[in-house]
Amino acid sequence: MQDRTHSFGYWLRRRRKALDLTQETLAQRVCCSGFTIRKIEADERRPSRRLAERLTAALAIPEEERRDFLDAARALHATNRLRLDPTPVGTDTRAAGSGASIHSLP
Repeated sequence: MQDRTHSFGYWLRRRRKALDLTQETLAQRVCCSGFTIRKIEADERRPSRRLAERLTAALAIPEEERRDFLDAARALHATNRLRLDPTPVGTDTRAAGSGASIHSLP
């Protein structure tokens, strides 16, 4: 299913849950507070460019979708360019935000 949404917060929440991450776990991985993740998911704030870049790693955003993700995160274009159904998750996201690389499994 290739649903779309206009809410970046809704998209972020769906992606986080698809990866079986809590708000607190995601916050730790991107070096921010759980409060910040809750505000972003509630569409009460947008992530900074730096935080959005860390989210791409923590949420295993495919390289070819990162520009759209970053633009949507910063409200530079509509969120409906982002797919709601995440790509199959076989990705180790534990090191997100630590400078370590993220590798997809075959």
